[in-house]
Amino acid sequence: MLVIDSSKFLSNTNKHLAMKYHFILASLMILSSISNKNHVIFSLHDNQANIPNMEQQDNNQNFLTSSQGEIMLDGYIGEPMGTHYYIMIILNRTSKDTYVGKYLYKSQNKFIKLSGKTIENQLELTEQDEKGEVTGRFKGEISKFRPTIDGKWSKPDGSGQLSFYVTKIIPIGIINSGIYEFARLKSVKIPNEKRVQVIGLPDPVQLKINNMLNVKKESEMKTLTYEVLYNLNGILTIAYNQSNDEGWSSSEYFCINLKTGDLLKFDDILITDSKGELHKLAIAKLKEDCPEQVDFDGYNEFSTNISKIDFPIVGFLGVNFSSPCERSVGYFLGTRLVSFTYDEIKPFLKIELVPKLRDGI
Repeated sequence: MLVIDSSKFLSNTNKHLAMKYHFILASLMILSSISNKNHVIFSLHDNQANIPNMEQQDNNQNFLTSSQGEIMLDGYIGEPMGTHYYIMIILNRTSKDTYVGKYLYKSQNKFIKLSGKTIENQLELTEQDEKGEVTGRFKGEISKFRPTIDGKWSKPDGSGQLSFYVTKIIPIGIINSGIYEFARLKSVKIPNEKRVQVIGLPDPVQLKINNMLNVKKESEMKTLTYEVLYNLNGILTIAYNQSNDEGWSSSEYFCINLKTGDLLKFDDILITDSKGELHKLAIAKLKEDCPEQVDFDGYNEFSTNISKIDFPIVGFLGVNFSSPCERSVGYFLGTRLVSFTYDEIKPFLKIELVPKLRDGI
């Protein structure tokens, strides 16, 4: 279990944004190079979706229009702090502003066809069933600053509107996992608490994971909720968030290997021989993140103990490790994160699991 500070993302006045951006953390760009002879891409195509450098885009471009190849999006339909359904969307651009693809509800695991277009920073998609009949529509705004889309899903006639939110997801996974392998989740609601359990896995693995996710609500906290920060390619990352009316908040992160039911380990996704190099880069990030604490015991222990990066935390945009840097102001419980974007962590990955649009359409 890793206890991580989340209070700068949780707000009593803006919980909708808290769910969306909870795990979009700033990372300092550090150039690195490492042999990738053990790095394998699992795909039917040569193209793969890369997270773009948003600062280099002109005013008419966003992450969707600047992406090449297939784009995987992950998120939900429904209310962020109420009833919502987790979805995954895969799109492929067929011309400058047109797209085809598919999406599924993770509770059903059955793909639905999509087609649509972009108009400036708006995405419009139409869904169709197996008979070609229109069954729903998506209309959302593409962020200029983050790889996200936020909008409304509706029935064909425009009725029954529900919010939807998706973010571009990185193709990180464990060996021997399927490209679309994810956990089926079941929410458990009691007063002031919203918990999650996994279902449909082999009994020993499922029991191990659900025992891990059975967290205790602290007596000084009023509410407990959860967020799904990654659920794909054999990896599940859950954040349990606790808060009270005085503004205190905390989070516990569980990044789980769905094959074993254990916390995800460095060797599960990262090249073993790269650990020393990645540890050096993490130390360099700490010097930039909290230079005032370089003489602290926690910093020195992290710098001299490579096991401090034994347990990665996979999120939508990258891989993170628990940081020894301490907070000095505000209502904080927990520690900072050492954050690596997908582009930074990519040379260290054992495999990439790239979406295959033609499969299942």
